[in-house]
Amino acid sequence: MFFMISLIFLAFFSISLFFGLLAFISTKMQISVLILCLVSLFCWIFYKIIAFLLEKISDPIDTYFANRNLEKINREPCKHGVFYAKLSPDKCQKCQTEIYEKNEMQRIQREQERMKSENERYLRESKAKELAAKKLLERQKAWTSYVKRIRLPEFLKTIDPREFEELIGNLYRAQGYSVEITKYSNDGGIDAYLRKNGSLILLQCKRYKGTVGEPAIRDLLGNVTKKRASQGLLVTTGKVSRQAKEWIHGFPLKIIELDELVGMIRTYLNEDTIIPAGFHIAEPVSIKSLKNNTLGKCPTCGAELRRVKGSYGSFIGCTMYPQCRYTRNST
Repeated sequence: MFFMISLIFLAFFSISLFFGLLAFISTKMQISVLILCLVSLFCWIFYKIIAFLLEKISDPIDTYFANRNLEKINREPCKHGVFYAKLSPDKCQKCQTEIYEKNEMQRIQREQERMKSENERYLRESKAKELAAKKLLERQKAWTSYVKRIRLPEFLKTIDPREFEELIGNLYRAQGYSVEITKYSNDGGIDAYLRKNGSLILLQCKRYKGTVGEPAIRDLLGNVTKKRASQGLLVTTGKVSRQAKEWIHGFPLKIIELDELVGMIRTYLNEDTIIPAGFHIAEPVSIKSLKNNTLGKCPTCGAELRRVKGSYGSFIGCTMYPQCRYTRNST
């Protein structure tokens, strides 16, 4: 519209310029200047009037032509040949059927995608639960194996000293020795006499958790010399110091520490009859937390949650780490 106004103004300005030039070349200069000014003023006033009128009628004109185009399009038939149905599909039954089928197909696709997502989530949760159960089973098996390995040593460390002496006596009876247990107190450092094939062995039992030092070895050697025994035997649930082991070289003394003692008991005696049924080793916190989980399930994978002590404090994490990295504050 502005382009049309510009063209009209340019036309009138050209006319005014033409008349102005004609007046200028005339002999009467004052009249030519006056005519030029009047024509220019007339062109400016005419331009303003035309611009005002076009501004007022441009919107209705545009609306009129837009409505005509819309009405023309609206009268066009749809692809099924029904008039007025191109912009209003409700006027054509086939168009309505196609739209319904398209919407239904989209709904079915959305439902299939939702079911697929649910199935994938279920599979992830099932896999996470299987892995968590497998992990718990592996920990339990490892713990059972560990308990089976350390149950006897742990029991020997806590057994009553007198019962320990009797246990060692039974161990050597199972090996064919004649065993004479001495009285519990004032035994002179000799806990039992072991006899076999005419030889005498003095037994000293030390139910220690710590280390047996050189003084105990010296006392045992003194008793061997005094009793004219063939050998002195020291059995302990702890360790013998390095100095004591170096000192016995060349003397008829033998040392049996915890590891060797456990092997002998498992060879000659029944471990299950030695350890009371009520003797238990506490399960570690990790297995307890997996068995008796009160922290709930992981919202990401569905596995069990656990409490973790990190560098910056404790937090709740997933047992499937590092496959699942879900965490939250412990508070």
